[in-house]
Amino acid sequence: MDILEKLENSYNREVQKKVLAQLNVIDEASKKYIREKIKFRLIFLEKANPLATELNREKAMHKNFRSESRNKLRKVKMEFKGRRAEVKENYHFDLKEANLSLSLIKKKIQSNYQKARREYIQAYFSNKLVLKDKLAKFDQDFKVYFDKEMAERLNHRDETIKALKQKYLEDIDKIKKQYQNEVKEIKKSSLRVNKKAFKAEKKAIIAKLATEIKALKQEMKEQDKANRSSLKQFKKETQIIKRKARKEIRNINKETRNVVNKMSAQERKEFTELQKYINEDFCLRRRAKIDQKEALILKKINPAYIYIAPAVFGEVFFTLFPFIFMIIGSLFRVNFTNLSKSRWVGLQNFIRIFTKDVEFQKAIYNTVIYSLFTVILLTVVTISMAAWLAKNTKIHNLAQTMVFTPHIASLVSISILWIAMLNPNGIINQILAVFNIKGPAWLLQENTSLFSVSLVTVWKDIGYYVLIIISGLQGIPAYVYEAAKLDKASKSRTFFNITIPLLAPTLSFVFITKFINSFKVFAPIEIMTNGGPMGSSMVLSYWVYKVGRIGFNYGQAMAGAIILTLMIAICTFINNRYLRRIVRY
Repeated sequence: MDILEKLENSYNREVQKKVLAQLNVIDEASKKYIREKIKFRLIFLEKANPLATELNREKAMHKNFRSESRNKLRKVKMEFKGRRAEVKENYHFDLKEANLSLSLIKKKIQSNYQKARREYIQAYFSNKLVLKDKLAKFDQDFKVYFDKEMAERLNHRDETIKALKQKYLEDIDKIKKQYQNEVKEIKKSSLRVNKKAFKAEKKAIIAKLATEIKALKQEMKEQDKANRSSLKQFKKETQIIKRKARKEIRNINKETRNVVNKMSAQERKEFTELQKYINEDFCLRRRAKIDQKEALILKKINPAYIYIAPAVFGEVFFTLFPFIFMIIGSLFRVNFTNLSKSRWVGLQNFIRIFTKDVEFQKAIYNTVIYSLFTVILLTVVTISMAAWLAKNTKIHNLAQTMVFTPHIASLVSISILWIAMLNPNGIINQILAVFNIKGPAWLLQENTSLFSVSLVTVWKDIGYYVLIIISGLQGIPAYVYEAAKLDKASKSRTFFNITIPLLAPTLSFVFITKFINSFKVFAPIEIMTNGGPMGSSMVLSYWVYKVGRIGFNYGQAMAGAIILTLMIAICTFINNRYLRRIVRY
């Protein structure tokens, strides 16, 4: 006896069937109770849905007087355009056919001429002088015939085209007149309708439908009220059925335990072995039922919405809502201590920062300079370093690790480190002093402060972008370089004509991400220079912080933040549009 027969004939299977039967009883009782509970609601929906649809339609009609006539006019216009296009298409087709027939006739005449000429040549091949005379006369006669025939055919074609054009114009006029008549009829019929009477009629219909829906709702409530006691009784009965079924399951389990206790050791061993399979089967059956219920739920709700819900929630509540609040706040003189005292100023915040705030204008200039400098410098340095570090050796791997290390460190700690290094008595100036070069006060002079901060951020980000470019370099196929070697291309030519174009997708990513990040720079400015000296390192993000958080002028700060967002968006858009032309994925 195989395992399947044992399973089917075992005591376990009988127990499972009994338990499943009782569970089915519980499920059926639950379903029956739910059906009974929502019975009147379903009846109401069945009756009310058509009424609600009609009500909405009538409301729309009441709101948009003459919308029906407009729809008719639109329909007639579309039909007119369709018929006109059809006539035009037929006209062009007939024109093509006329021209084609002429060209076919021309080809046929020429083929007949070639055939006749070949016959002449075959007939007088032995006597070349006679052949020459005959061919000359034949060619002359054919030319006269051909010119005459083609002239006739051309005249015939021109007449055909003229007739087609005349027919086309007549058809168009006919369609146009028909269209105009239909439009006039629709307009007349719409003018006949009295607006007040129409509105009154629609109002009466709307009121009637609303009354019917209200009556249905009232009826449903009354039915629910009347049904409440019977529903309560039905609920009790359902619970009794469930209790009985659960009790029966407990009895079955108890009986099973008693039977197992009476079994011999061998039978018990066999029973426990089969029990595993039975339990698995039992779980699968129950799981199938649960899956059916889940499937019913998922039929109504697309699973994709469930999966993207957390991300959408995060974007809406932590990005979209704050941005909307920022836009609204930029139009007010915001008082966060008492929002009711906030005052509407419209675009005054924007006008003030552009016309009166010199620091804001300087911040925009510094932001652009900082972004361009950091992006260009970082791109050049990272490409150069990545080209050298792309080799897979121990030294190069160690160098990659060392280059990447600054990126792991906190920007705050790096900023503090570089403050010490760029101090007038710091290590940088001491190194320069060895070569008899007097180092400037890097962070204290107007002409060097912004570039000093730029160098620090570039130094920190080099490792990250180098690794990205290395991964891009490793993705370039080796056979491309082999082909370049076979063509005896120099290293510089290979680099500029092969490596850079194939690296364009990676470089575009580096360029755009760094551009966006450079616009949002804040921490190094805050720690190293505080926007000074004399606002020489003041960037837009720090200006927003300073005006809002320190100056408590939140309206202007929000206006500045919107300008910053727009600048980032515009630059990103331009970068994408430009880079899309040169990037080939």
